Amino acid sequence: MEKTEILVVDGDTTSSREMADWFGETYEVLWASTEAEGLDLARTTRPALMLVNHALPSSSGFDFLEHLKQNPRLRDIPIIFVFDQKEVEQEALALDLGVADTITKPYHPRLLARRVSNVVSREMLRTELGRREAEWRAMLNAVPDLMFRLDRRGTYLSVFARNPELLKRPKRQLLSRNVKDVLPPEAAEMTLAAIAEAAESGASYGREIELRLPDGNHWFELSMARADVGQEAEPTFILLSRDITLRKRAELEITRLARQDALTGLPNRGYFIELSERSLAMAQRCNVGLALLYIDLDKFKPINDTHGHQTGDLVLKEAALRMRSGLRSSDTVGSMGGDEFMILLTDVESAESAFQVAEKVRGRLEEPILVDGKSLDLSCSVGIALYPDHAPTFQGLSHCADLAMYAAKREGRNAVKVFEAETSEP
Repeated sequence: MEKTEILVVDGDTTSSREMADWFGETYEVLWASTEAEGLDLARTTRPALMLVNHALPSSSGFDFLEHLKQNPRLRDIPIIFVFDQKEVEQEALALDLGVADTITKPYHPRLLARRVSNVVSREMLRTELGRREAEWRAMLNAVPDLMFRLDRRGTYLSVFARNPELLKRPKRQLLSRNVKDVLPPEAAEMTLAAIAEAAESGASYGREIELRLPDGNHWFELSMARADVGQEAEPTFILLSRDITLRKRAELEITRLARQDALTGLPNRGYFIELSERSLAMAQRCNVGLALLYIDLDKFKPINDTHGHQTGDLVLKEAALRMRSGLRSSDTVGSMGGDEFMILLTDVESAESAFQVAEKVRGRLEEPILVDGKSLDLSCSVGIALYPDHAPTFQGLSHCADLAMYAAKREGRNAVKVFEAETSEP
């Protein structure tokens, strides 16, 4: 087995043979009698420990210590300062300067062996802890997630962030603060719920929170684990918060594209039906009325055929803008495809109020549309169906509004008709 090297720097060589005998099985004892020899040997061997006499030929052990500390490679070598006689003040000074221990001659073999063993073991432990710390830090630096240690109440105990820009507040403002003081209420409650689940079952995964940061909204996925602690210690929890903003934005964009008409930006048929059915359920609970308007652009096909699809697309976009501009935020316009649209009016008191809104839409669409210097004429036919008067479901309302719209077309187009069972059937 390879022996651990110890360097003794001492002008008195009388104990060198004895020391070699005492440590021969465990340590390799190197000897230098002057400061210069000691520094040379330290540089070439970098021993695990040095015993340095405080009184060296032509210099002092304190000078040696000062020169050693100037070398970055040698400054961490532990040193036991040796005194030829008891000198309390000098021993205290040596300890203040960072030596690991002191000992006074004459050496007692067992005492010297114990102190050497203690210092070497301590240094080995320090080196190992430093190595492990470096490994853990390298691992943490490889993790893109934010990492927090929290107590059961949600107080921040420690914070690790490779990217501090993702923190809701700077690290120093998080420590000892509660999540309720830092996060928005919904995000704080979500975090506390994850802690509660982890306290009960050991871990919690999959919860998502949204935070507003200086560069915009970010979404984070939370993974919480209860830390293993002694039975008497209060449990703590390790929280990994992963930035899933890019994934979330992609999901939202996919959802938007699935729900939105690509040309006009309006809800498409499927999403409009979904929104309408939600509004119908709410209207039923609140006992209020709704109106469904079915709109067909009367003169769109000639425009499209004469001026081309690009012009037709611009006309459809303008028509969508005009329909939206005259409505309340609670009302919804949807694209049914081509030149057909629907409008859902909420909280409608009467057929007359729905008719007035439809007339306003018709009037806006009747105004000429300017495209590439050309003034294009457009009009629309609008059919109205009322909930609950005409039908209780979206399918029924859609059928009634469609019949009313065709009745408007039969009467010369560019008109608004409210559904009437007796006159709407073709």
